[in-house]
Amino acid sequence: MVPKTRCDNCGYCTVLIFLIFVATRSVVSAVAFFLSATIDLAAVLLGFQSVLVYFVM
Repeated sequence: MVPKTRCDNCGYCTVLIFLIFVATRSVVSAVAFFLSATIDLAAVLLGFQSVLVYFVM
């Protein structure tokens, strides 16, 4: 493969940029989903804890 010095609009870089964009989007959404699930779980646990404390008191 000889590296091309000029663009002949083959479309490879567009596909590459699109794939990188999709991969970053999916990683970011997975991390956001994981963080929100962890925060929800922590809120539920804290809620249970406060309810238990309320019933014990």
